[in-house]
Amino acid sequence: MRNETHHISEAAMVSLDTLLDQAESNARRILVGTREELMPVWVILNEEDEATIAGTPWHNDDEKIVLMAAMQEEMRKMGATAYVVTIEYWFTDMPFAYTSKIDPMNFRPLVMPRNDPKRREGIVFQACNKAESRIRTCEILRDKKGRCAELKRLDGAQDKFEGPMVRNLLAQGTLQ
Repeated sequence: MRNETHHISEAAMVSLDTLLDQAESNARRILVGTREELMPVWVILNEEDEATIAGTPWHNDDEKIVLMAAMQEEMRKMGATAYVVTIEYWFTDMPFAYTSKIDPMNFRPLVMPRNDPKRREGIVFQACNKAESRIRTCEILRDKKGRCAELKRLDGAQDKFEGPMVRNLLAQGTLQ
């Protein structure tokens, strides 16, 4: 995990929509016209108007869980007031199935996106403060040479992302 701290004036007044706009703009600048991939990137704001930028590369689901817990602890230590995270992901049009009768939120696609030959690439942006969370998603459209030709913002029923990666780490009761 790499961290950089920057001063942002009036950071406490930055809206979640502004954080989403900035994250999407950065992703477009980095990806469009290239074959680049994005590592998960966090911009974390604290009460002193400082923004910490942290990259958290992971290679598998176990590392995701460990890094999410580490980011939650880091945010607690720094007194985070808001954050935005940018994560690339694969998604599929395959239907979902419940994997637990006890927990109705425990569901998975019938085929995991990484195993679906028709999988699609996307980016999820999540902005959170202690009271709320907002999500925005884009699909990565590539040209024949594998370069990102466009980030297509998804909307309506397509603009969704569910799972443990988009839990609000600042919400009451989630920081210990």
